Amino acid sequence: MKEYLYLSILGMIGAGGFAILFRLPWKRMGYVLVGAWITCLLQLILESYMESSFSGTMLATVFAVWFSEIVARTKRLPATVLLTPMLVPLVPGGSLFYTMQAMLQGDWNAMQESGMATLQVGFGIAFGSLLAIAVVRLVTHARLS
Repeated sequence: MKEYLYLSILGMIGAGGFAILFRLPWKRMGYVLVGAWITCLLQLILESYMESSFSGTMLATVFAVWFSEIVARTKRLPATVLLTPMLVPLVPGGSLFYTMQAMLQGDWNAMQESGMATLQVGFGIAFGSLLAIAVVRLVTHARLS
């Protein structure tokens, strides 16, 4: 658990850097940092209990989308400005690096293994985003009707 806290704090710092690049106002930075920290911690915990990285990443992404939507609506900010930095810790940079390294070395078994891990996380982010946004749209549409 100590390692998860350490890794999630590093993810939060990375998300803060991306929020600065997106010129997020300083008074709104706390929301991104808290959201990224919880998202990263959630992904790490869920992946330790689930068989594939897809499920943990998908559920963490669903949380990030819903968190950013709630904060965006209450603070009158664009949700994308909050969501994009929050998803940065979920990006599979390490497995993508190892996939490319194995490909350049001609180790096709290692490339296939790390490539599948990269695809699982990538599809988890994509599917989680679509699922969460669909639920937000359904709830918003039901509220307006």
